[in-house]
Amino acid sequence: MSPKRHQCRAISGKVDVAVAANTILLQALKQNLAIVGWSNDLNPSHVCCRVVTRKELLSEDKGEAFKRLLKALIRAERVKNEHPEKAVAAAKAHLKLDDKTVDSIVNEEHSHYSPDPNSKEVKKMWEQMKSIGYIENADGIDINDYINLDLYERALEELMNEYPEDKDYYQKLLDRFNKQNL
Repeated sequence: MSPKRHQCRAISGKVDVAVAANTILLQALKQNLAIVGWSNDLNPSHVCCRVVTRKELLSEDKGEAFKRLLKALIRAERVKNEHPEKAVAAAKAHLKLDDKTVDSIVNEEHSHYSPDPNSKEVKKMWEQMKSIGYIENADGIDINDYINLDLYERALEELMNEYPEDKDYYQKLLDRFNKQNL
């Protein structure tokens, strides 16, 4: 969905500017607001919406649950990309929104959903946020201590073994993982 760029009349009588998620895209367009740009137009490889948890929950006995979650997310990414209508149906079951709104959220072309850690871009964004003063008191914090690559890589390897007929697909994700993380 590529919204048309058009003149917009400020609702408040002043210049209205916002940074927002695509979840309010249709509402903004209905209010005659225009999209000036998307974050991934400015930085095509920027990251958004990472899977996060507290480090202590990744202990050896509990890390298994998170690896299983990643396996489910990896499989869901494929369904979303190959069968977007199924993703809309699955999301609609949990949202009290009409099909058009759910589709605009789930399948908006600028939204890229991936459970891959993409640590290179996370680190890049971390440095950018520090450089503009968005993150304060970051001295002494090593972002690498907060990025776990092992669980995602193990999840992919397990999926390759569990679904040998889909090994080519998972190999592409492993190649992407290696490029984005190693």
